[in-house]
Amino acid sequence: MLTIRPIMIMLVVHLQTAAVALLLAPPVKRSSTLVVAFSSLGWDGEAIRPEWRSTLRLHVDDGTIDLAHALDHQRSWFATDPASGDFDDGETWDSLLVELCAPYERVCLLGESMGGTAALRFSRHADSVVALVPQVDLRDFGHCCKRADFSDARKIRLMHAIQDAVAETSASIVLHLGRDADDLHQLNHLPSVSRLFVLEEAEGGDAADAPLPRDGTTQSQTTGAGRLRVVKHDIEGHAVGAGLKAFGSLEGVILPGVIHPDTELIHPDTDLTPSSATE
Repeated sequence: MLTIRPIMIMLVVHLQTAAVALLLAPPVKRSSTLVVAFSSLGWDGEAIRPEWRSTLRLHVDDGTIDLAHALDHQRSWFATDPASGDFDDGETWDSLLVELCAPYERVCLLGESMGGTAALRFSRHADSVVALVPQVDLRDFGHCCKRADFSDARKIRLMHAIQDAVAETSASIVLHLGRDADDLHQLNHLPSVSRLFVLEEAEGGDAADAPLPRDGTTQSQTTGAGRLRVVKHDIEGHAVGAGLKAFGSLEGVILPGVIHPDTELIHPDTDLTPSSATE
């Protein structure tokens, strides 16, 4: 059974004190590789929770990886002190990650949406990063960021921190996106990425279609090589992880970047016909 130990467990939520986990670390070090899974914002107000357990469970159980969960109950894109809720531009999380990652030979940061943002923001701690539909400039997503104190100035600082982290890290980075135009637009905020992945409108089409054609057969396409790769999937909407899971391909798509970041990603022509297999 997968067990985890809380590094910090007290957090003030809505002016009430509650015992909630902020950073769940492996109880003992079993592997030389650590995967830190950052929480997403959740759907329709659901509670922040540990993610990626089922996808990675077999590899945790056999000792291939150790798995930790970073949970942002403040819904601040990991830009606040997780215990007090005060904005600190991610300094507290930076310090926690230094302590958490220090014993390991290799570290992978993994997340989707808000969690994908954090994986990029803190990529200096990693050897590899797998980020699904990360938000880079939160000003493009007014509907999802409901904190009144998350000012434009703070959002700009977060964007700059992400841009600097991606430019300076030596980690291999794999970004997974679908066809959602707002998500694809985020690549334009990452100069090193946008040079690889041109999103100009194509004649007779739009940015959501290029460069992945709607031909009914091409399910994904990888752009870039080496340290930085972008994978676009034939999935509508923001929930790319759920879409890949519905196709039965989530584990096969994600694991190369998590466990073997130097290997080739899933081939664009791989059959991603929806599977009836259960989780």
